[in-house]
Amino acid sequence: MTDVNQDVCRQVKAVMKEDGMTQEAVAQQMNVDRVYINRMLNNGTSKIPMRWGQLLDLLGLELVIRRKQDR
Repeated sequence: MTDVNQDVCRQVKAVMKEDGMTQEAVAQQMNVDRVYINRMLNNGTSKIPMRWGQLLDLLGLELVIRRKQDR
């Protein structure tokens, strides 16, 4: 089974790096502490329930993160 949380975190980190955004910058824009962003990106909080990963696998689906067209 794929770990949906790890996939999401990996993809978000890649986009942040591509855009030159730090955890501090993201935290400021979201009005939260940088530690919270760090925990989100390192699978410490805001997890997608494991059952979602199981359901996606069962149905042969994958979660895809892509940029919005209007961005």
